[in-house]
Amino acid sequence: MDSSWLRFFKKMYGSRIIMTLHDDVPNGEESPLNLIAAQYVLGTLSASARLRFQARLQQEPELRALTHAWERRLNPLTDLLLPQEVSPEVWKKIESRLNATAPVSVPDTTQSPVREAANDGYWKPWAWASSAIAAGLAVFILVRPEGIMPKNPEIIAQAQQVSRDVAVLSTDKQTPAWVVRQQGQALVLSALNTETVPSDRDLELWSIQGNTAPRSLGVLHIKNGQATISRVAADLVVKDSTLAISLEPKNGSPTGQPTGAVLYTGKIIRG
Repeated sequence: MDSSWLRFFKKMYGSRIIMTLHDDVPNGEESPLNLIAAQYVLGTLSASARLRFQARLQQEPELRALTHAWERRLNPLTDLLLPQEVSPEVWKKIESRLNATAPVSVPDTTQSPVREAANDGYWKPWAWASSAIAAGLAVFILVRPEGIMPKNPEIIAQAQQVSRDVAVLSTDKQTPAWVVRQQGQALVLSALNTETVPSDRDLELWSIQGNTAPRSLGVLHIKNGQATISRVAADLVVKDSTLAISLEPKNGSPTGQPTGAVLYTGKIIRG
């Protein structure tokens, strides 16, 4: 993503940008494979380009690794989506369009990557504009006004039961690192990056409300990029309170207060 788009998102959303397209690229360079993988996961490739991309996934381990890295970072955002009712008229229009769509031919996977890029315009400015819009939609999920919600109270209640409180925890350099969601009485934390913790240390989650002392929510036992803390008291996870993760001795702080470096912080933005 070029610097103008990065400046735009920084101005619009500040520290709530989910990530930039420089991540997972050696030395910050914009790798062509990484850019294609980003567009694929964001859903901005054309239908024919997606089919060719999927064929290449079967043959190129590096492309699979980049695609999986993007999916690990962006997939947690889908948990923030609320279900919405679709009118019968919309379904009829979708059905009529599907019936009118011509079959898609099987792509020729023998084309060279250079020719593919030229045919589908991977590097045209408008292609990156569409990627930026898709990324903006992901960010909008986190910061949308509370009034933009389904009107059906049953749908709202069901969605809130699945994901009632949400926070994004960032580093001191404002780099998003964790997505936090509440499921019933549990908190589920999903890492946006590979998290490596020294064998003699643990990460511990804290709740901070106003000027009161931090209260521990528990030690994070990370598996496959996720950690779950069960039976969290409701009064410790409320809107506008702060969540923080610190690096502590094995099995957590011995004092009941953070003793190590505070690595990530973020406010609960929906409750």
